[in-house]
Amino acid sequence: MFTGICGLIASAVIPVLLQRRRAIDREYPGLAMLRNLTLEPSGVVSYLGIVDLPNGTKSEWEVAIPPAVTVAHPWENRAKVLSALGHSRRLKLVRQVLGSSQPTVELNPDGADRSHITTLVRAGWLTRVQGNRYKVPGARTLPLLAIIMAASPE
Repeated sequence: MFTGICGLIASAVIPVLLQRRRAIDREYPGLAMLRNLTLEPSGVVSYLGIVDLPNGTKSEWEVAIPPAVTVAHPWENRAKVLSALGHSRRLKLVRQVLGSSQPTVELNPDGADRSHITTLVRAGWLTRVQGNRYKVPGARTLPLLAIIMAASPE
């Protein structure tokens, strides 16, 4: 009797779960791809993107790391990089450079902006190209956008 009820429930529930899984896979094809490709028992955390910036620069990037690897490494080492983005003026400077139609942007390092620019350069979010001209390094473009997206309230 019990096995009959379990079989009846399973025959009703499994198709619903499979339909739900297919719907999720259609809505989130990246998750379906990761689910099929990952061999890691703990899963994988990934960010990827293809970006054409206003200045004509193209950036493609993909990172996929098992969560156990990320958790095992000391996060304290990342504090400088993350804290560099923790000020509205620094975010404005990085956005100004990233959103420009020019490959590099002249930033006037006067007063308070000097320390902000220095902080962003030391953390690797900006690179000084020549004189007071700066750019966001290609390898930082998608991680930067992913961090900004992750911090969005939506």
